[in-house]
Amino acid sequence: MDLYGQVPFRPVDAGPNDIPEVKSRPEAFDFIVKDLTEARPDLPTLTDGAGASRATKESVDFLLAKLYLNKPIYTTEDPSSGYPFQNFASEDMNEVISRVNNLIDNAYLNLDDYWVNFYVNNTEESSELVFVLDNTSTDAPAAASNFSFMTLHYNQTPSGWNGFTTISEFYSIFEQPGEENDIRKNSSTALPEVKDATGLDVGFLKGQQYGPDGEPLEDRGGNPLVFTEDVDLFYSNERQGIRAIKYPPRADNPSNTVTGTDFIIARYADALLMKAEALLRGGTDPKGQTALGIVNQIRQQRGADPLTSIDLQTMLDERGREMYWEGWRRNDQIRFGTFTNAWTGKEESDAYRILFPIPQKAMDTNPNFTQNTGY
Repeated sequence: MDLYGQVPFRPVDAGPNDIPEVKSRPEAFDFIVKDLTEARPDLPTLTDGAGASRATKESVDFLLAKLYLNKPIYTTEDPSSGYPFQNFASEDMNEVISRVNNLIDNAYLNLDDYWVNFYVNNTEESSELVFVLDNTSTDAPAAASNFSFMTLHYNQTPSGWNGFTTISEFYSIFEQPGEENDIRKNSSTALPEVKDATGLDVGFLKGQQYGPDGEPLEDRGGNPLVFTEDVDLFYSNERQGIRAIKYPPRADNPSNTVTGTDFIIARYADALLMKAEALLRGGTDPKGQTALGIVNQIRQQRGADPLTSIDLQTMLDERGREMYWEGWRRNDQIRFGTFTNAWTGKEESDAYRILFPIPQKAMDTNPNFTQNTGY
């Protein structure tokens, strides 16, 4: 529904050779909301010890909040016709707030030390995790450690694939006043055992890089391994681009791709930010919280200076600072109307690009699909 705007659906009584029907985006939205709402009373809770790797009442509340926050996007047949979206109804924003308030009232959930969320045994040690994909030290179907291997240079510990970097436009939100001590930006003290074993900080890696013994590293050509903000999609050398370490390697075996760190789908801080955004978009909170107060609650816990005011752009920036590398950026940018903007390596794009094209194989095997506008 989110990526393609059309959903193949097979009812429980369908035959094995029946071609799946295809639900439109509004139909899929209504079905998902109804399904979750009906299922919720029979689900366990985190407070009962169900665990964040199982469907719970809390994970339903989180997902319903996410759905209602994006309702104007999901209930438009051709979303490109309404982009950028403005029609955020107050009753939908109140539903977001109500669902998040259920999580706020939950004794199990609270803001925790930021980097505990992304390291080994995170589900056992963090009080922020609402829903995760379960990994163990021997089996990792959702290998969170790949996020570090994707960014690390060949000569770092562990040796990475040197594939992905952060563009300067995004990193600039961490260079604004008040971000100097933000542990989400970079921390050499949050996980000292990782620093000792690998030489890596957590967060963004910029400038000269070092090995486990503190020695300055070089690239494969003997040049100092200095990560820079400048990066080009076609012509960069192996040193260019700021790297992100969100799921750090485990200190006792840095080269092991099976770390046992659970992969996060839903996190309490995300829920709080959804509530803050819903308040900005016209919702009312029976608890009396404000968008600025919620955001500053998170920022204080992360070591950043409090903000004096907040608007939608500031809200998007704060979601970027808190949620980078957690898979929500496209979703956020569409909702805030910035997804089609130009940035490094990308020209300004047409509004229909907020949906992906239906793959040709899907079109060939199911005549109920209709190709999305523009493709």
